[in-house]
This record gives sequence, C-alpha cells and structure tokens, in this order.
Amino acid sequence: MARRCVAHWFGRSLIVATQISERMGRLSAFLHPQHFKEDAGLQQMQALIAWGSGGMEGLGLGNGRQKMLYLPHAHTDFIFPIVGEELGLRFSLLVVFLFVVIIGVRHYDCATRQGSFRPAPGLRSGFAPGSAGRS
Repeated sequence: MARRCVAHWFGRSLIVATQISERMGRLSAFLHPQHFKEDAGLQQMQALIAWGSGGMEGLGLGNGRQKMLYLPHAHTDFIFPIVGEELGLRFSLLVVFLFVVIIGVRHYDCATRQGSFRPAPGLRSGFAPGSAGRS
C-alpha cells in the first residue's frame, strides 16, 4: 500500500513537472547545471565549485571564497556547500552522518512508542521546529 502511494505521488509529480514549462526548465537546470551555468544553473554550479575548492580539510572557518557574491544565495538552502568549502569533506560527511543518526533515532523512537514502524511522523517531528514529541 505504501509503495503504491509513493509511486502514485512520484508519477503525479513527474507529470506536473513535465507539463509546466517553467518547472521543466528548473528540473533540467537541476539535472544538467553545466548546460545552464549562466542562468538557471548558476546556483548549482557555484555550489559545486565551493564544495570542490574546500577539498578534504577545507579552507578554514570563515575563509570561504564562494560566499563572497559568487554563490548568490549562500545563506539559504545552499549553506551546505559553504560548510564543505570552509570545513572540508570530513566535516561535511560528519554533518550527513549526524542527520542519518537523527533520522534513525526518530524512527526508533516512533516505532517503540506506537508499536509499529511509521517513518513519516518521525521525520516530521524530527525536523519541524517546535514539534518535538508530536507525532
């Protein structure tokens, strides 16, 4: 039942994304940022440059270059490439690992409290501000 629901949602989303030209353009820019590096793919390309220039150890906290007007919206959802540039690949992997731990703890907590494995409430309450404990 859950797989069918997810497949249905994914199929509908894909149909909507391909039918509206603006969304299709954004989807194309996301999938192939190198072809759109002057307009719609600029943010993604600059994020990749930021992440790549950090290397394994990073440039040092506060020493990132891409946030200085190269990455247009570095303060929004593209803060992760800035973390990768300044603190390096090791710290970036640590951040990803901590997110996995948080999700795993929420899954375990939700499964033990309600007697069944229900990932959606665990994810929702794990990341929504002010909703800790509400499933």
